[in-house]
Amino acid sequence: MRVLRSRRPATGRPQCLTALEQAVLFLFKPRYNLPDRALEALFGVDHVTASRAFNRALASLNKVRAPLPAAEAAWYVVDTTTLRIGKGEQHGHFTGYKHLIGVKLQVVVNDRREVVDVSPAHLASAHDYRIFVREWHRLAQKLDRAVPLLAGKAYIGLHRLTEGQIQVPLKRGTRHQVVPTVENLPSKRVRVEHVFARLKLFRALTNSHFHHSRIAAMATVILNWLIR
Repeated sequence: MRVLRSRRPATGRPQCLTALEQAVLFLFKPRYNLPDRALEALFGVDHVTASRAFNRALASLNKVRAPLPAAEAAWYVVDTTTLRIGKGEQHGHFTGYKHLIGVKLQVVVNDRREVVDVSPAHLASAHDYRIFVREWHRLAQKLDRAVPLLAGKAYIGLHRLTEGQIQVPLKRGTRHQVVPTVENLPSKRVRVEHVFARLKLFRALTNSHFHHSRIAAMATVILNWLIR
């Protein structure tokens, strides 16, 4: 509400929807994937006005940095999720691993399932290792360097880059143990999967007619503001 109210123009024609109505409209659209004609009937405005109000709220929330969790974390968990899109502009949007066209987002959560960081959208064919390397300089400024960062086997080899902060499970049969095994690592890493499950409940993310930039923007706003 405060973000939408602060982003309202001070001059020009007054908007048909109040900040509260825009917030409710923004909650309805991603969760239920309602068409603009349905929003027209619910809010009593033209469907074009409803679409503009949603796009305005999406752009405003996507520009404002989400507040970080106040309490200290016992550990962090990092992983990526793939969102399906209708048509990719680049060849790399297709991933042969999941056989779909999509984008990838890297998400970091803490032990209380609170979202700490969401990366920009990457090509679906990009490996989790490469995405982490690209985002580490920005991510390191948000994390408490004394708190361990748990990750899967896709992140093996990043021990030196993170100065020992990242902890991954060891491959069986290896002779050189670079990183010590973390106790109950799968039971802790599952916290980020719970966040992904809550993200996939928003039906608008399954709409393959949206542009990939809009899918990524909606997912970022949902993770930063709605899943808290």
